Amino acid sequence: MAPINATGSTTRASLEALHRYAGASAPDSVFLDDMQHRIDAARPTATHRDGPLRILLLGYAGAGNTGADLRAIETIRQLRRLFGERAHLSLLALGERFDHPVLAEVPKRVPDFPYLPDALDAAIRDSDVVINMEGSTYTSRFSDSLAGALIGGVALAAAHGRLGIAYGVDSGSQSAALLSFVRCNAKLGHVIARNEAARHELLALGVACEAGADTAWTYRVEHDALAGDGILP
Repeated sequence: MAPINATGSTTRASLEALHRYAGASAPDSVFLDDMQHRIDAARPTATHRDGPLRILLLGYAGAGNTGADLRAIETIRQLRRLFGERAHLSLLALGERFDHPVLAEVPKRVPDFPYLPDALDAAIRDSDVVINMEGSTYTSRFSDSLAGALIGGVALAAAHGRLGIAYGVDSGSQSAALLSFVRCNAKLGHVIARNEAARHELLALGVACEAGADTAWTYRVEHDALAGDGILP
């Protein structure tokens, strides 16, 4: 399946895939297999167009996780300092809590399909750059489905001929299924680790990555925001 527009037939197929995933005895494995199928089926397409650079942001923002939100906020700030009006940012969020103004004002990508692998595929086709900004990426600590969406989103972008970047990511314990998925897509995308330990772990898995830092380290709370909350005079 390689959806382009949310037509009736492709939406039904995506809904059926979602039901199959939700009803599976091992849903994470089904999700990874479905992501891999879409990566393998993707083909590079031309992206030359006029207008701002379209940057799609992936992460765990909007789910009420403080660390994920801080990293998303700081990544957005950095991109705005670098590109200004030359880039259009959109966020494929995994939640609906955007109580920080930086997150609240970034346009949200409304999924075109009910099943996340299909929604990712459609969103990536409409983007020039895809950036995974979630620190907890190469790990099974939360769920392989989340890791598969983040790792697979970058790999799928690269397979479509877009620039796929994992920015400030960490590595931890992984299931056998996720390890296989990581190794299969190790050459797709550009990975920047958030510490040396993560870089060495990823290199051992065949993932070429550069040394970087945790984006949350440069996060600063604005004085006006604190004053507005009554924290500062």
